[in-house]
Amino acid sequence: MADLFRSATEAAEAIRIKTRGTEIERRLLEALSGENWGASSSLLNQIAQDTYDFEKYPVIMKTIWATMEGSGASWRKVFKALTLVEHLVKNGNERVVEETRDHMRRVRMLTDFNFFEGSIDRGSGGENPLLNGRTM
Repeated sequence: MADLFRSATEAAEAIRIKTRGTEIERRLLEALSGENWGASSSLLNQIAQDTYDFEKYPVIMKTIWATMEGSGASWRKVFKALTLVEHLVKNGNERVVEETRDHMRRVRMLTDFNFFEGSIDRGSGGENPLLNGRTM
């Protein structure tokens, strides 16, 4: 009877993760949303702490780099991904710095990124914080 209960519990947990995602996936979804406001500093700090977890680190970085491949219409998500990477470089695991250096080609490509809604340049977020020498 206990085995049946345990297997039912494991099956329910698997369904929950598939439908709503893991805790780190939900945090990343919130931090990289297309909403008109930025992520809270407490959320960014939680994600930075998660970079020290061996299992969560690849999920975080894979999601960030996939978000940066977004189209012009998802400029908010791209900008939020850059902001998250900057925060992780400053506050996360040192592996973030190494991986960001490996992906600098992607980051540099975003310096010329722009997206126009009508006559307003929405994709230009000003200076790219990852490209100035102070961060890395």
